Amino acid sequence: TQTHNKIMYWNEQESTDENITNLRYRNFKRFPALTLSLTAAPTIGVWSPQLTLFCQKQWFNIERLGSKLDLSKPVWGIQWDNSFEFRHDWTAEANLKLTSKGMTENAKLTRNNCTFDFSVRKEFLNNRLSVTVGVNDLFNRSTNQLLLYTNNLSMDMKQELDSRDFYVTLRYKFNTARSKYKGTGAGQSERKRF
Repeated sequence: TQTHNKIMYWNEQESTDENITNLRYRNFKRFPALTLSLTAAPTIGVWSPQLTLFCQKQWFNIERLGSKLDLSKPVWGIQWDNSFEFRHDWTAEANLKLTSKGMTENAKLTRNNCTFDFSVRKEFLNNRLSVTVGVNDLFNRSTNQLLLYTNNLSMDMKQELDSRDFYVTLRYKFNTARSKYKGTGAGQSERKRF
């Protein structure tokens, strides 16, 4: 993709005092990037895995401290989603996502990132009511660590998120009756006319 007027963080010095720097948004004229992904999703008995490999690559550089800084190192990742459909309307899901170091916009991801989510769902009343119990980021490993580059400033940022959370979801589906027109042979009399 070619994004025009891409908005990114950038620093600007105050005209009245060069010791004061403000971090603001700035539009960049063009930002060429490519995202590729490859997905396989077979079904093997009760197990339905979906494996996605992806790469995010940008062709971007900035003027930094009088020279060009290349920000083109790609970010690689794997997302592995697993669904298990058991008897008696039980479903379990286990999802893993790994993201590598690399460049994204004007920031360098300096740490690999990994999350693992797990949930179990039970359906009742002819699939009208479902109860899901799950946990996001089970091992509490989601951390954003990056180095933000601007024209004369670099900022090392580390966000250790408390992203592990447990949840319970109750879902009730109203009006689950099938459409009276779906699959009932609508239009058959018209076809017979011809």
